[in-house]
Amino acid sequence: MSGNLSHSMRENYETHGVEKYYHLVASSYRNPHFEGAQKCLHAWLDKWWLRESREMPQDKPASFWDLAAGSGEVTEAILNWYSLRRPKEHPSHLSEESHPPSSLTHRSVQRPVRRLALMLNSSIPDPLIIASDPYTAPAYTARTSRYCAPFSFADVAEGSMPSFTAHDLNSAMSKEPRSHHGEVSGVSASPQTVDMVVSSFALHLCTPSELFSLLYELSLKSKWLVVIAPHKKPEIKPGWGWVRWNISKWQEVKSDHESDVEVEIVLDRVRLRVWRS
Repeated sequence: MSGNLSHSMRENYETHGVEKYYHLVASSYRNPHFEGAQKCLHAWLDKWWLRESREMPQDKPASFWDLAAGSGEVTEAILNWYSLRRPKEHPSHLSEESHPPSSLTHRSVQRPVRRLALMLNSSIPDPLIIASDPYTAPAYTARTSRYCAPFSFADVAEGSMPSFTAHDLNSAMSKEPRSHHGEVSGVSASPQTVDMVVSSFALHLCTPSELFSLLYELSLKSKWLVVIAPHKKPEIKPGWGWVRWNISKWQEVKSDHESDVEVEIVLDRVRLRVWRS
């Protein structure tokens, strides 16, 4: 079996069942909505960084958990965001003395350089990313060359959490992952907390009986929960460890009357919603 079998995920689920389908595509799965998911995540990371980075130690890497990671679309999008937001070194223009005489009679025209609204300081370390998926860990590793723990939602609900690999720790400037409250925790390959959990096109597959325990456990381990999906599922209820976040006003959602434009990011038919623990 290769690819996603069918472009329709509903057809895949109805034909094979969720568990069997992901076993069939364990090494070849790809999310066909990657571009939309990446646009949404980049828009969110821009807003998050502008609002939160002042309170974050600049020499400590931000940490992310790619939950139900698929083939690593979230991991790739996060790494792409860091790459795009870092300042690039441009070669200096040649001086007039370096041009042949004939070129001096023409006015030198420099094309304007498009600058992003947000640029990271060059000293910001690479992010620390952990990942888990009970089915598609082979596809994740094939795409990202990173480790993916084979944890299910049930495993996570019972307290399982991936470890940072030596590669992750060595690639970051700091060896000490930061807790979501801002304190520096001790050096450990097994993080106690991360800054952000991101689940893309997956959390709605968690069974209703497991959803509360999963979300409550995650609320003890992360400050932010980001859910990316083509719809508004699953419903995350008050009292489950999370409060819905108004992305535009940067505050808790106060009522059900706040517009989707304020509390969600929707691009290319992909929807991103945010909660804070």
